[in-house]
Formats: sequence, structure tokens, C-alpha cells
Amino acid sequence: MRYYKIKIVNAFTDSRFCGNPAGVVLGDEELSEGEMKKIARELGYSETAFILNSNRADFKIKYFTPQEEIDLCGHATIASLYALFEEGALGLGDGIANIRLDTKVGILNTYLEIRNGGLEKIMMEQALPQFRDIDADYDKLADILNIDKKYFRMDIPLKIAYTGLWDLMVPIINREIIDGIVPDFEKMRKYSEENDIVSFHLYSIGGNKFLYTRNFAPAVGINEDPVTGTSNCALVGYLLSIGLLDFTADKILVVAEQGHALQRPGRVFVEAILEHGLIKRIMVGGKAVTFLKGELILD
Repeated sequence: MRYYKIKIVNAFTDSRFCGNPAGVVLGDEELSEGEMKKIARELGYSETAFILNSNRADFKIKYFTPQEEIDLCGHATIASLYALFEEGALGLGDGIANIRLDTKVGILNTYLEIRNGGLEKIMMEQALPQFRDIDADYDKLADILNIDKKYFRMDIPLKIAYTGLWDLMVPIINREIIDGIVPDFEKMRKYSEENDIVSFHLYSIGGNKFLYTRNFAPAVGINEDPVTGTSNCALVGYLLSIGLLDFTADKILVVAEQGHALQRPGRVFVEAILEHGLIKRIMVGGKAVTFLKGELILD
């Protein structure tokens, strides 16, 4: 028999039953790819992370959905780092520590802020924002989202944005409308595939540094993601680029709330470092909490 520590960690929250849950397996190289797939399928979460040894970074992480291995997952990364911290595997004192992770997309720099022995937040460096235009067919989008097109904020251009994944940023007039949306997921899936996007990221602006969002990604098998790191990071990058967020300071922290419609509220922190109004570095992250821990037994 082989035994491995396993945890279920809720990311982007410090409250159990909230945020975005991920499985975390603290394993080693004895686990085969086939075994990882079976474990992820058995757990059934959108992503499960496997923490392994690395000869070029502090740790190696492999990510699996119930169907397949994927290159990277933000909330599972936060969950993994929280699990490692909780296990005492990082050996860190108070301050900000840089932990380098070996992933399929390269070395990922993450930063843990520790205060009075507790982990305050985990931030992940993202790719610099990129943008693509899209035809503003509000009638078609209204049909997909099952809403009247008067609920779009047409003063903010539709845009496809990227800090790791290409997502369509859809501005809605307020959070109440966002919460009431019930999309046609088949139409949304087809539209996403036609336009080469991963998700519809709906948002409203509730103040200069506060956003409210929902994320739908049927094109990759996730009708709705509870709380989404990369998409909120791309959204902040876009809003900064068009001057809808204040960038008079060299550093800006924006909070996005998400997950309320699924009864899993969470908070995403996006931090941008700016120089003369241009983004030089952008990070996304949040808090985490362990919901369940135990032992995985394999023959």
C-alpha cells in the first residue's frame, strides 16, 4: 500500500464552504499520470493539483481536471501553496517570500505574505495583459445571456483580454442583473469556440477599486467557475488600459468579488505595478482555507 496526504482547500476565501475548492495531493514521483487522472476524476473538483519534487524550482505542480491534465490553474496553485504552508513544508518566517513553481508553462513566481506566523495572502505573477477586439453584436450576446441588451454598459467597449487565458470581458450595469443571468450554455459554448475564447467574464464596477464578477466557461466544460483568478486579473489589466481605474500611484490593488450566485462567495486580489501609466507587472491571488484533510490510499 502507498499513502499520500490529501487536502481539499477553498481558494480566494478564508471561510469554509466559500471560494473555489481544489484538491491537493502532496505526493511524489511514484504517482503515475494514470493514477493522477483517476484521483482527479474520483475527487470530482474542477481541478486537482499534485505537488511533486523539482530540480529547477522549489516545487513542481501538475494539474488535472476530471478529464485531463491542464497546463496551469490559479485557484489550485493558491490551494497548493496554502497546503504546503499549513504542513510546514516551506519553513518561512514573517515577511514576503518568493516561492518558484515548476509548471507546464514554465517557472511561476508566487509570493506569500506572512504576518505573525499566519499566511495573509498568496499572489501569483501573471503574463502582462494583451487585448483583442471583437464585434460588438449586443443582440447576439443578449440572446446568449437571456437578458435585454439595455443591461449592457455600452459606454465600455467589449474586449477580449488575456493574462494567461483569452476571456471576453462583458460590462453589465449592476451586480443584481449579473446575479440574475441564466445563460444558454450551448449558444455560449459555440460563440466561445467561434471567437477562440475560454470564457465570458461578466462584471460591474462598484467603485474605483472594487469589481463584481461572474465567469462562464462552457467551452472548456465549466458552465460557471465560482471564483476566477486569471480572468479577474485580465479584467483589471483591461480597465487600467482604458483609464477606468485610477493609476496615479505606482502600485494599485483591486478587489473583485465573485461566487455569490453559486453560494460560494470569494474575493480576488489583483495587484498591478505601474510606470508612467503602463503596467510593468501584474499579480493575482487571495486567501485560502483547508476544508478537509486526510489520507489517500493506493495499492
